[in-house]
Amino acid sequence: MERKVRSTIITVRIPNGLLERIDEDVNRSNEFSSRADYILDALRKYEEHRTKLLAERATAKATQPEEDFISSSQRSVDSVRDEK
Repeated sequence: MERKVRSTIITVRIPNGLLERIDEDVNRSNEFSSRADYILDALRKYEEHRTKLLAERATAKATQPEEDFISSSQRSVDSVRDEK
């Protein structure tokens, strides 16, 4: 009963080709008890990957120097003008 309280049923459309690949992997590998188990594992791994990616982006943004008053696109226009 507790598991039902901690989860929500959703409906997702999955392309047939992808579904066939998932089913083949579930049947061949014996790593997963079902298609749902495979998909939950994939979602957990993606969420972990996404969390790391967002942390890396936040770190990169925090260490990035502030922009000059002149935007980089304006600098590009000015450099083209100077070449003529």
